[in-house]
Amino acid sequence: MIKNILLKLKENITEREAEILAWIIASEGCISLTKSRNPKARLGFLFRTTIQIANTEHDFVKKTCTMLGKPLTNFTILDKNRKPVYTIAIRKHKEVIFLLEKIIPFLPIKVERALLLKEFCISRSKKSKHSPYSQRELEIFEELKRLNKRGLH
Repeated sequence: MIKNILLKLKENITEREAEILAWIIASEGCISLTKSRNPKARLGFLFRTTIQIANTEHDFVKKTCTMLGKPLTNFTILDKNRKPVYTIAIRKHKEVIFLLEKIIPFLPIKVERALLLKEFCISRSKKSKHSPYSQRELEIFEELKRLNKRGLH
């Protein structure tokens, strides 16, 4: 298992790298806001922002990590007959905002998701960590949930 070492995103992502990262996230990535139960939270749950890239090609994921300035965070082996899946996850609000600002102009798809997640992160970054979610933040979660739903819409 590869240890998760928290590093900041590379501050000097070039325009070309931003374009490449946008296409990688569009095809191999996920822009999401997940809800997890937490009995200590005021509403009984917490939201977690995530931009994640997953692929079975180790070299591809390593090169993507280099562009981001992030380490490879995890790998999962589903069963012995399958390749491991390597993932990169960006979760800190400031890093999510930074990356989205760089890639949104180049995203061929998932633009609405990116804009909603950016809005959520900006809203939360202006508040203290444990402040209650606003009505708009709850609406953003529902909209992202709808946009990320698999199958027929």
